[in-house]
Amino acid sequence: MKIYIVKNGDKGLYDIARKIFGDGKKWKDLAKWNNLTSRSVIRVGQRLKYEETKHSPSPRPVVTKPVLNNHPNNPASTKNLDNNEIIKESYTGRYRIDWFKDNFKYPQRFTSSEWKLLDAISFIEGAFDAINTWDNAIFSFGILQWTVGSGKWPGELPVLIKFIKENNSRLAKKIQSLGIGVKLHPRDPNSGYFILNRAVLDTSEKKKVLQTRKWVNQFKDFGKNLDFCYMECLFALERLKRFYFKRHVFLKNLMLSEVLTSEYSVAILYEAHVHRPSNVTKILKQALMNLNLLKYNLRGIDARTEARIIQEFIRIKHSHYKTDFEKKIAATRVRKISSRKMSRKKDSFVSILR
Repeated sequence: MKIYIVKNGDKGLYDIARKIFGDGKKWKDLAKWNNLTSRSVIRVGQRLKYEETKHSPSPRPVVTKPVLNNHPNNPASTKNLDNNEIIKESYTGRYRIDWFKDNFKYPQRFTSSEWKLLDAISFIEGAFDAINTWDNAIFSFGILQWTVGSGKWPGELPVLIKFIKENNSRLAKKIQSLGIGVKLHPRDPNSGYFILNRAVLDTSEKKKVLQTRKWVNQFKDFGKNLDFCYMECLFALERLKRFYFKRHVFLKNLMLSEVLTSEYSVAILYEAHVHRPSNVTKILKQALMNLNLLKYNLRGIDARTEARIIQEFIRIKHSHYKTDFEKKIAATRVRKISSRKMSRKKDSFVSILR
C-alpha cells in the first residue's frame, strides 16, 4: 500500500482519485481501502492508503494558479463552462462550524451545547458548502447532507429551502429569483420535492437537473453565505423537536429531554435520527426492554443508568447493519462524536428550544 497525504485544495475523494489514478471514478476503491463513504469528511494532512497499479500514474502535483482578479463578477473563469453539464462531485466543503462561529455576529444565539452538537454532526456529515452528487441520493448538501431523495422518494433538502424562504426575507428573494419552488410530501411534511419551471422533480431523471454545474455552484455559493449558514444551523436544531423535545407513549408520556439529558446522549440519538429517523424510538424502546427499564418512570435517572441505555442503544443500532463495512462506518461515527468533547454529565445538554 502507498500513502497519499491530503493537500489543501483537494475537493474530495473523486478529486484525489483523479490525481492518483487519472480516473476520478476510482474514488470507490479509495473509499474501500480507507473505510470511507461518499459522505466521509477528509481533512488536510489525512493519510489515505491506496494500491498503485501499472496503469496508475504518479499523483499529479498540486499547482496553485495566481489570482489575477478577485472581482466576483469576473466572467473569465466561467465563460467556457457549460452550466448544463452534469457534475459528478463529492465535495466535503471548506466552510465549517468553527469558521461560522468566528464570523457570525451573534454567536450567543446558540448555547454551548448546541454549538457542540452542530460541530459533532457536521464533523461526520460535512461542511456548510459540502455537496455530493455521486450516490443514489442524487444531490446532498450542507452540514447534515440533506438530500433531494432517491428515485421517486422525497427528501429533506427541499424542506430546508422552504424553511429559509419562510424565515429570511433576503434569502427568500434570492431563492425566488432562481425559480425554486417546494412541494411537501402529503403524508410527511418533513420531506418534499423541488419545483423548477413548474415541474415537480419527483423522479431520478427529473432530479438530475440539480447535478448540473449551475446548481452545484449555486449551492456552493449558498454554503459560504453567513445568513444561509445560520438558517442551516436553525433548521438542523429544529430537528430536535421531532424526537427529543417530544412526548413518547413508551416513556409514559415523558419527553426524551426529561430522560436522556447529557450532551453525548443527545448527539448519539441525533446522529441516528439523521440516517434513520423512524428507527430512533424503536431502538430506544428495545434498549429499555432489554435493560428491564420500560416499566419504570425514567424521569431523573442517574448518569450511570443513562450511560447503560445509550450503550445498549448503540449496540442494537449497530447490530442492524449487515456487513462488516457498514458496522465499521457506524463505529467510526460514534468515535467521531466521542472525539468532540461532548459532556456525559446529567443535564449538560442545554438548548434554546427548551
